[in-house]
Amino acid sequence: MVAKRVNVLWAILGVVGGMAIGAWYMGSRIQSPAEVAARTAAPEPSAILVPVESRILSSDVVTRGTVRFGLPQPISIAPSTVKGGAGLISSLPRPNTNFGEGEVILSASGRPVFVLIGAVPAFRDMAPGTSGGDVRQLEEALARLGFDPGTVDGNYDEKTSAAVERMYKRAGWDPYVPTREQRAAVAALERGGRMPRAPSLRPRPRAKQR
Repeated sequence: MVAKRVNVLWAILGVVGGMAIGAWYMGSRIQSPAEVAARTAAPEPSAILVPVESRILSSDVVTRGTVRFGLPQPISIAPSTVKGGAGLISSLPRPNTNFGEGEVILSASGRPVFVLIGAVPAFRDMAPGTSGGDVRQLEEALARLGFDPGTVDGNYDEKTSAAVERMYKRAGWDPYVPTREQRAAVAALERGGRMPRAPSLRPRPRAKQR
């Protein structure tokens, strides 16, 4: 009799435990609309911090090609009314030589020919008293090379002459001065009471721009 009651008690406890487990399982599966909305909603916005680096963006492109020199460029030397006669090329650069502005590319009749950047070729002798666009171009080149020509105004004055003299000396050349015959001609004119009108006969440094 007692054993029968114990079995009934265990049966009742089993049924109650099973119902409790079933209720817990069903409760875990059932979600309210608020819970569903909270679970599927987007997260709260927040600041995303990343390191920032300032640099120049670049990319390398590898390609094949053939490098060669361009077409030969002719060089003409304007005749000088001061020197007279045809100029004789006394030295030439070596093949494949690179030149920069202000360097001597060759020499004509023992005088240097400088490389200067400009749109107007040199077409005349320049000396104190000369003015024009070619003089301004010369002054701009002297200023780029570090030889202060004074005011860049297209007038060849004493400061321009001094700048040309410094350019010659830095390249290892003496500035141009009148020849013995030209000095004799000036002296003859002075003895005759007449001064030369052309400033090119004055002993001033001169420049031939190329």
